[in-house]
Amino acid sequence: MRSVVDSSLEGEPLREALAFLEQGRDFYEAAQGRPSTHPLLHYYAMLNVGKAALRVRSGIGKLETAHHGLQDRSANAVQPDQVDIAVKGPSSDNPRVFGELLAALGYGYPQSGATWKASDLMSQVVVGHRLWREATGEGERFVPIDDLNFMENKKRSRFGWS
Repeated sequence: MRSVVDSSLEGEPLREALAFLEQGRDFYEAAQGRPSTHPLLHYYAMLNVGKAALRVRSGIGKLETAHHGLQDRSANAVQPDQVDIAVKGPSSDNPRVFGELLAALGYGYPQSGATWKASDLMSQVVVGHRLWREATGEGERFVPIDDLNFMENKKRSRFGWS
């Protein structure tokens, strides 16, 4: 993601996107070894990566007041199959990262008020997948990555990172 940001943006948008990525990395690293705050820190890590992606893919204004764009509509619900998560509509004052990112990726902004059960989403969220799998006894749904090679075109990198 850093490479895409670096090669796509300049000036203030570049600085802003790099700050989102740095903060996302900080949240991710803080989550390591802290089981009680693990989900929340991963959530904020991904929210910041989403903001960086929006900066690259969208002409949206400042993201400092952006909200995630989802709402829990389940007062006092305890079980994931009782939790309804609803999409908030677009806002010019407080961009909604969820809907704006879907639109920027070509999927269109979801209908305002559309709802999903948390239990239906858990198997599809990388951060919560393992917990869902262990709780339900279901099998792995993500494709394992056995080998990963990082490559960089140093001629295009402004900072010469390797």
